[in-house]
Amino acid sequence: MKVTTKEITVFRFPQHSSDIDRLPLQEKAKMDALAKEIADSFILGKSPIVAFVIAGHADRDRRGADFEMQVSVARAEAAQNWLVNKAKELVRQRGGDPAEVDAAEFSLFGYGASDLYTTATTLPEREMNRRIVVKYAAVEMDPPLDAIGYAPNLARAVSLVQLHINRNPERMRRIQCALTKLANPGTDDTYFEWGSLRQYPGDLKGLTHEQILGIARNIIHSLRRDIANNNQYGILVPDDLVIQNLLKWEENVRIVKKELIRQHGIPGMGNIHKSVGRYIARNENNPNSILSCFKGT
Repeated sequence: MKVTTKEITVFRFPQHSSDIDRLPLQEKAKMDALAKEIADSFILGKSPIVAFVIAGHADRDRRGADFEMQVSVARAEAAQNWLVNKAKELVRQRGGDPAEVDAAEFSLFGYGASDLYTTATTLPEREMNRRIVVKYAAVEMDPPLDAIGYAPNLARAVSLVQLHINRNPERMRRIQCALTKLANPGTDDTYFEWGSLRQYPGDLKGLTHEQILGIARNIIHSLRRDIANNNQYGILVPDDLVIQNLLKWEENVRIVKKELIRQHGIPGMGNIHKSVGRYIARNENNPNSILSCFKGT
Protein backbone atom coordinates (compact mmCIF):
# COMPACT_ATOMS: atom_id res chain seq x y z
CA MET A 1 0.00 0.00 0.00
CA LYS A 2 1.19 3.52 -0.75
CA VAL A 3 -0.35 6.97 -0.55
CA THR A 4 -0.12 8.98 -3.74
CA THR A 5 -1.55 12.16 -5.22
CA LYS A 6 -4.06 11.84 -8.01
CA GLU A 7 -4.82 14.73 -10.31
CA ILE A 8 -7.57 15.18 -12.87
CA THR A 9 -7.89 18.19 -15.17
CA VAL A 10 -11.23 18.82 -16.85
CA PHE A 11 -10.94 21.16 -19.82
CA ARG A 12 -13.17 23.06 -22.24
CA PHE A 13 -15.90 24.57 -20.12
CA PRO A 14 -18.18 26.69 -22.32
CA GLN A 15 -17.33 30.38 -22.16
CA HIS A 16 -18.24 31.87 -18.76
CA SER A 17 -20.05 28.62 -17.87
CA SER A 18 -19.63 26.37 -14.84
CA ASP A 19 -22.22 23.81 -15.96
CA ILE A 20 -20.69 20.32 -15.76
CA ASP A 21 -23.41 18.84 -17.96
CA ARG A 22 -22.43 21.17 -20.82
CA LEU A 23 -18.89 19.83 -20.96
CA PRO A 24 -17.72 17.90 -24.04
CA LEU A 25 -18.37 14.17 -23.62
CA GLN A 26 -14.69 13.30 -23.17
CA GLU A 27 -14.30 15.83 -20.36
CA LYS A 28 -17.62 14.92 -18.75
CA ALA A 29 -16.44 11.29 -18.64
CA LYS A 30 -13.61 12.36 -16.31
CA MET A 31 -16.15 13.76 -13.85
CA ASP A 32 -18.27 10.61 -14.10
CA ALA A 33 -15.23 8.45 -13.29
CA LEU A 34 -14.31 10.60 -10.29
CA ALA A 35 -17.87 10.53 -8.94
CA LYS A 36 -17.76 6.73 -9.18
CA GLU A 37 -14.47 6.65 -7.27
CA ILE A 38 -16.02 8.77 -4.52
CA ALA A 39 -19.06 6.50 -4.38
CA ASP A 40 -16.83 3.41 -4.25
CA SER A 41 -15.03 4.83 -1.23
CA PHE A 42 -18.30 4.89 0.69
CA ILE A 43 -19.68 1.59 -0.60
CA LEU A 44 -16.51 -0.51 -0.68
CA GLY A 45 -14.38 1.41 1.80
CA LYS A 46 -11.57 1.77 -0.72
CA SER A 47 -10.36 5.17 0.43
CA PRO A 48 -9.67 5.94 4.09
CA ILE A 49 -9.74 9.70 3.52
CA VAL A 50 -12.12 11.49 1.19
CA ALA A 51 -10.72 14.98 0.72
CA PHE A 52 -10.39 16.93 -2.49
CA VAL A 53 -8.84 20.18 -3.64
CA ILE A 54 -10.57 21.79 -6.62
CA ALA A 55 -8.98 24.72 -8.42
CA GLY A 56 -11.07 26.66 -10.90
CA HIS A 57 -9.51 28.52 -13.83
CA ALA A 58 -10.79 30.96 -16.43
CA ASP A 59 -9.68 32.34 -19.76
CA ARG A 60 -8.80 36.00 -20.15
CA ASP A 61 -11.85 38.17 -20.52
CA ARG A 62 -12.31 41.80 -21.47
CA ARG A 63 -14.46 42.29 -18.35
CA GLY A 64 -11.33 42.09 -16.24
CA ALA A 65 -9.71 40.16 -13.41
CA ASP A 66 -12.64 40.35 -10.99
CA PHE A 67 -14.96 38.72 -13.50
CA GLU A 68 -12.36 36.08 -14.36
CA MET A 69 -12.07 35.27 -10.65
CA GLN A 70 -15.85 34.95 -10.31
CA VAL A 71 -15.96 32.49 -13.21
CA SER A 72 -13.12 30.38 -11.81
CA VAL A 73 -14.65 30.20 -8.33
CA ALA A 74 -18.04 29.31 -9.80
CA ARG A 75 -16.45 26.40 -11.68
CA ALA A 76 -14.83 25.02 -8.53
CA GLU A 77 -18.10 25.32 -6.60
CA ALA A 78 -20.11 23.74 -9.40
CA ALA A 79 -17.67 20.82 -9.60
CA GLN A 80 -18.04 20.15 -5.88
CA ASN A 81 -21.83 20.24 -5.99
CA TRP A 82 -21.99 18.04 -9.07
CA LEU A 83 -19.57 15.44 -7.66
CA VAL A 84 -21.40 15.22 -4.33
CA ASN A 85 -24.82 14.91 -5.93
CA LYS A 86 -23.63 12.36 -8.50
CA ALA A 87 -21.83 10.29 -5.85
CA LYS A 88 -24.95 10.33 -3.67
CA GLU A 89 -27.00 9.08 -6.59
CA LEU A 90 -24.56 6.23 -7.22
CA VAL A 91 -24.44 5.29 -3.53
CA ARG A 92 -28.25 5.27 -3.37
CA GLN A 93 -28.46 3.04 -6.45
CA ARG A 94 -26.12 0.54 -4.81
CA GLY A 95 -28.00 0.37 -1.53
CA GLY A 96 -25.77 2.63 0.55
CA ASP A 97 -26.56 5.69 2.62
CA PRO A 98 -26.16 8.76 0.38
CA ALA A 99 -25.99 11.05 3.43
CA GLU A 100 -22.52 9.67 4.18
CA VAL A 101 -21.17 11.39 1.08
CA ASP A 102 -21.58 14.68 2.93
CA ALA A 103 -18.47 13.65 4.90
CA ALA A 104 -16.37 14.25 1.79
CA GLU A 105 -14.37 17.45 2.24
CA PHE A 106 -13.51 19.94 -0.46
CA SER A 107 -11.06 22.82 -0.49
CA LEU A 108 -12.00 25.23 -3.26
CA PHE A 109 -9.72 27.76 -4.92
CA GLY A 110 -10.26 30.18 -7.79
CA TYR A 111 -7.34 31.49 -9.81
CA GLY A 112 -9.11 33.57 -12.43
CA ALA A 113 -6.87 33.83 -15.49
CA SER A 114 -3.67 34.05 -13.44
CA ASP A 115 -2.51 30.54 -14.35
CA LEU A 116 -3.29 30.07 -18.03
CA TYR A 117 -2.87 26.65 -19.59
CA THR A 118 -2.01 28.32 -22.88
CA THR A 119 -1.37 31.87 -24.07
CA ALA A 120 -2.59 31.06 -27.58
CA THR A 121 -5.02 33.55 -29.09
CA THR A 122 -7.07 31.17 -31.25
CA LEU A 123 -10.37 29.91 -29.85
CA PRO A 124 -9.86 26.12 -29.81
CA GLU A 125 -6.64 26.48 -27.82
CA ARG A 126 -8.07 29.12 -25.47
CA GLU A 127 -10.81 26.69 -24.47
CA MET A 128 -8.10 24.75 -22.60
CA ASN A 129 -7.85 27.64 -20.13
CA ARG A 130 -11.47 27.10 -19.07
CA ARG A 131 -10.82 24.24 -16.70
CA ILE A 132 -10.81 22.79 -13.22
CA VAL A 133 -8.05 20.77 -11.58
CA VAL A 134 -9.00 18.20 -8.94
CA LYS A 135 -6.29 16.81 -6.66
CA TYR A 136 -6.67 14.26 -3.89
CA ALA A 137 -4.74 11.74 -1.84
CA ALA A 138 -5.40 8.14 -2.82
CA VAL A 139 -4.35 4.78 -1.46
CA GLU A 140 -3.02 2.30 -4.01
CA MET A 141 -2.16 -1.34 -3.49
CA ASP A 142 1.57 -1.72 -4.00
CA PRO A 143 2.86 -4.91 -2.36
CA PRO A 144 6.67 -4.67 -1.92
CA LEU A 145 7.15 -8.23 -3.13
CA ASP A 146 10.54 -7.37 -4.59
CA ALA A 147 11.76 -5.58 -1.46
CA ILE A 148 14.92 -7.12 -0.05
CA GLY A 149 14.05 -8.99 3.11
CA TYR A 150 10.27 -8.80 2.85
CA ALA A 151 9.56 -12.46 2.09
CA PRO A 152 12.07 -13.89 4.62
CA ASN A 153 11.00 -11.35 7.25
CA LEU A 154 7.36 -12.33 6.79
CA ALA A 155 8.14 -16.05 6.93
CA ARG A 156 10.16 -15.56 10.10
CA ALA A 157 7.43 -13.46 11.73
CA VAL A 158 4.81 -16.11 10.95
CA SER A 159 7.01 -18.82 12.50
CA LEU A 160 7.76 -16.76 15.61
CA VAL A 161 4.09 -16.00 16.19
CA GLN A 162 3.30 -19.70 15.95
CA LEU A 163 6.03 -20.49 18.47
CA HIS A 164 4.74 -17.84 20.89
CA ILE A 165 1.02 -18.41 20.29
CA ASN A 166 0.46 -19.34 23.95
CA ARG A 167 2.11 -16.17 25.21
CA ASN A 168 -1.12 -14.28 24.62
CA PRO A 169 -3.37 -16.50 22.48
CA GLU A 170 -6.06 -13.94 21.66
CA ARG A 171 -3.66 -11.22 20.54
CA MET A 172 -1.31 -13.64 18.81
CA ARG A 173 -4.15 -15.10 16.76
CA ARG A 174 -5.05 -11.63 15.50
CA ILE A 175 -1.43 -11.08 14.49
CA GLN A 176 -1.27 -14.53 12.91
CA CYS A 177 -4.45 -13.79 10.97
CA ALA A 178 -3.04 -10.53 9.59
CA LEU A 179 0.34 -12.01 8.64
CA THR A 180 -1.33 -14.95 6.92
CA LYS A 181 -3.47 -12.58 4.85
CA LEU A 182 -0.33 -10.84 3.58
CA ALA A 183 0.47 -13.95 1.55
CA ASN A 184 -2.27 -12.78 -0.83
CA PRO A 185 -0.94 -9.83 -2.90
CA GLY A 186 -4.49 -8.51 -3.16
CA THR A 187 -4.91 -8.11 0.59
CA ASP A 188 -5.38 -4.54 1.77
CA ASP A 189 -2.69 -4.06 4.42
CA THR A 190 -3.76 -0.53 5.39
CA TYR A 191 -3.82 0.43 9.05
CA PHE A 192 -3.71 3.70 10.98
CA GLU A 193 -1.26 5.00 13.56
CA TRP A 194 -2.95 6.49 16.61
CA GLY A 195 -0.07 8.76 17.59
CA SER A 196 -0.37 10.53 14.23
CA LEU A 197 -4.17 10.51 14.15
CA ARG A 198 -4.32 12.34 17.47
CA GLN A 199 -2.51 15.26 15.87
CA TYR A 200 -5.33 15.83 13.37
CA PRO A 201 -8.62 15.98 15.28
CA GLY A 202 -10.22 18.47 12.89
CA ASP A 203 -11.16 18.67 9.24
CA LEU A 204 -9.29 18.84 5.95
CA LYS A 205 -11.35 21.63 4.42
CA GLY A 206 -9.30 24.61 3.32
CA LEU A 207 -6.03 22.68 3.09
CA THR A 208 -3.88 22.44 -0.02
CA HIS A 209 -3.35 19.11 -1.73
CA GLU A 210 0.23 19.04 -0.43
CA GLN A 211 -1.04 19.41 3.15
CA ILE A 212 -3.69 16.72 2.64
CA LEU A 213 -1.11 14.36 1.15
CA GLY A 214 1.23 14.98 4.08
CA ILE A 215 -1.51 14.19 6.60
CA ALA A 216 -2.53 11.06 4.71
CA ARG A 217 1.04 9.78 4.66
CA ASN A 218 1.39 10.43 8.39
CA ILE A 219 -1.71 8.54 9.47
CA ILE A 220 -2.03 5.77 6.85
CA HIS A 221 0.45 2.91 7.16
CA SER A 222 1.26 -0.37 5.44
CA LEU A 223 1.89 -3.59 7.38
CA ARG A 224 3.80 -5.02 4.41
CA ARG A 225 6.20 -2.11 4.42
CA ASP A 226 6.63 -2.49 8.17
CA ILE A 227 7.57 -6.15 7.72
CA ALA A 228 10.00 -5.21 4.94
CA ASN A 229 11.82 -2.89 7.36
CA ASN A 230 14.92 -4.81 8.44
CA ASN A 231 15.39 -2.51 11.43
CA GLN A 232 12.16 -3.89 12.89
CA TYR A 233 11.85 -7.40 11.48
CA GLY A 234 15.19 -8.23 9.85
CA ILE A 235 17.24 -11.33 10.58
CA LEU A 236 19.51 -9.41 12.98
CA VAL A 237 16.58 -8.31 15.16
CA PRO A 238 16.24 -10.63 18.20
CA ASP A 239 13.19 -12.90 18.27
CA ASP A 240 11.75 -11.27 21.38
CA LEU A 241 11.99 -7.82 19.82
CA VAL A 242 10.18 -9.00 16.69
CA ILE A 243 7.36 -10.31 18.87
CA GLN A 244 7.30 -7.05 20.85
CA ASN A 245 7.02 -5.04 17.63
CA LEU A 246 4.13 -7.19 16.45
CA LEU A 247 2.35 -6.85 19.79
CA LYS A 248 2.80 -3.06 19.67
CA TRP A 249 1.30 -3.07 16.17
CA GLU A 250 -1.67 -5.14 17.33
CA GLU A 251 -2.22 -2.86 20.32
CA ASN A 252 -2.13 0.23 18.11
CA VAL A 253 -4.79 -1.17 15.76
CA ARG A 254 -7.05 -1.97 18.72
CA ILE A 255 -6.58 1.51 20.20
CA VAL A 256 -7.48 3.20 16.92
CA LYS A 257 -10.59 1.05 16.67
CA LYS A 258 -11.57 1.74 20.27
CA GLU A 259 -11.12 5.49 19.87
CA LEU A 260 -12.77 5.89 16.48
CA ILE A 261 -15.05 3.11 15.34
CA ARG A 262 -17.43 3.51 18.26
CA GLN A 263 -17.51 7.27 17.84
CA HIS A 264 -17.29 7.96 14.10
CA GLY A 265 -20.92 9.06 13.96
CA ILE A 266 -20.63 11.63 16.75
CA PRO A 267 -21.22 15.14 15.30
CA GLY A 268 -18.47 16.72 17.40
CA MET A 269 -15.72 14.59 15.90
CA GLY A 270 -13.58 15.93 13.09
CA ASN A 271 -14.16 14.52 9.63
CA ILE A 272 -10.72 12.90 9.49
CA HIS A 273 -11.54 10.71 12.48
CA LYS A 274 -15.04 10.04 11.18
CA SER A 275 -13.69 8.95 7.80
CA VAL A 276 -11.10 6.64 9.34
CA GLY A 277 -13.69 5.18 11.73
CA ARG A 278 -16.03 4.53 8.83
CA TYR A 279 -13.24 2.89 6.83
CA ILE A 280 -12.32 0.58 9.71
CA ALA A 281 -15.95 -0.35 10.33
CA ARG A 282 -16.41 -1.35 6.69
CA ASN A 283 -13.20 -3.29 6.39
CA GLU A 284 -13.84 -5.36 9.49
CA ASN A 285 -16.25 -7.18 7.21
CA ASN A 286 -13.85 -7.31 4.27
CA PRO A 287 -12.01 -10.66 4.15
CA ASN A 288 -9.36 -9.05 1.93
CA SER A 289 -8.36 -6.57 4.64
CA ILE A 290 -6.09 -7.18 7.62
CA LEU A 291 -8.59 -5.15 9.66
CA SER A 292 -11.03 -8.06 9.43
CA CYS A 293 -8.75 -9.86 11.90
CA PHE A 294 -9.93 -7.38 14.54
CA LYS A 295 -13.65 -7.89 14.13
CA GLY A 296 -15.31 -8.34 17.48
CA THR A 297 -12.50 -6.78 19.52
